[in-house]
Amino acid sequence: MKVAPFLVPSLFLLLSLALDCTAQEPVSKIDFDDGRKLGVMFTASGKVSVTAGEAPADAANSGAAGRAAKIISEGDFAFYTRDKIVKFDPKMADTIRFQVYNPDGKKQRFDFMAVEKDKRAIFWRKVEFDHEGWKNFELPMEWFRWNHGRAPVWENVDSIGIRGSRGLDFQIDGIEVADLVADHGPNLSVDSLAKAILPESKTLRTRDEGGVWLITDYEELDIDTLHDHLKVVKKQVLTWFPQWKEKENARPPVLVVAKDRKEYLRIFKRLGDQYIATVTPPTASGCHLQGIGASFFDPKWGTKRPVFTHEFTHSIAGSMGRINFSGTGWFQEGLANYTQTRFHPQQGLHKLIRTGMENPEARGDLAKLTTTGRVQLHRYWQVMTLVDFLLNDPEMKTKLPDLISRFDSTGNTGLGLHIEPVYEMDFDQLKAKWSAYVLDHLDNYEAETQPRK
Repeated sequence: MKVAPFLVPSLFLLLSLALDCTAQEPVSKIDFDDGRKLGVMFTASGKVSVTAGEAPADAANSGAAGRAAKIISEGDFAFYTRDKIVKFDPKMADTIRFQVYNPDGKKQRFDFMAVEKDKRAIFWRKVEFDHEGWKNFELPMEWFRWNHGRAPVWENVDSIGIRGSRGLDFQIDGIEVADLVADHGPNLSVDSLAKAILPESKTLRTRDEGGVWLITDYEELDIDTLHDHLKVVKKQVLTWFPQWKEKENARPPVLVVAKDRKEYLRIFKRLGDQYIATVTPPTASGCHLQGIGASFFDPKWGTKRPVFTHEFTHSIAGSMGRINFSGTGWFQEGLANYTQTRFHPQQGLHKLIRTGMENPEARGDLAKLTTTGRVQLHRYWQVMTLVDFLLNDPEMKTKLPDLISRFDSTGNTGLGLHIEPVYEMDFDQLKAKWSAYVLDHLDNYEAETQPRK
């Protein structure tokens, strides 16, 4: 059976998690005992053998019983349930659990996936084991990772599955989508996020009104003023992208402000622990991960520090626009910088842009910049002016909704993929129009005493 290939995840540390909660009836369950053929239940790709047979004799001790699925892999593979095999309640379901039989105790790993209908957006969580015999696993849905590409939402998930590589030999049984924590659902709550990243804080405060989350452990921060500012930022971004509607039960955009840089760096270590990920500590004063924007308080900048606006815009684009990094960060960084300069004009920015436009060696190749790789700090001005051009040029702005729609449908923000279908021009033509627009609007980038409307 052929399916679209899944993206290979980056390397992660593995950890099996257990929830201390009272078991309830599952929302949905696959136990392989109903006699259905696996080909009716699953679609697969890659070098893998999936067969159903009697579970080993000690299965009852773990909760597994009857028949189980045996997985043997000879290469990269993925398989997931077909339509209507698994049911979800995106308002209540909060845990995926199952039992794994490891015949000889060797170390193995796979990714457990929850997949959207069109297979272009995936939640996933790593599972690693080296036990012998059976073991129970419970995976909290709120801490599933996003794949690269379009950011997924639980409301669109209709399939679950497994992906892995060669050398796997295990059995799995009793796969359940369960509602274990009352009134929780699959998405992070502001309280669960705050407690996970700032667990020892005695000055922890949160705001979650108006579709904006703000979390801080700095007692001197004017949290109400900053929260009001973030609501204005969100409103402004949604005037540019009105198709980014509020999604029922989805996590709102969020900003975390740590009390100092040391605590800020700890946030990413703790997020890595929750997502079972190796997270390299950021060197910048702001960063975002999985749509969670974070920075720290600096007395020099005060309550409305420009980086707060920048990182919160990243969260809006991820949580509401579903714009995740998909091989290139040009749109995310361009939008975050454009928004930041609307609210916090930057002294000398117009001179930087003029130098870059007049000297080809001071700017990067626009085609490469918007197709592959992350954007380096010294190229931020380029992607910012490109977003400005696409948003405000009289000809280009009429096509912007089509561009955003294609970002969503393809799960890819690489601009080269969309120029001709959306704008009916090639990259050279687009670069010429962008260059003319920027040179004609240089005065717009000069620092002002008041934020732009």
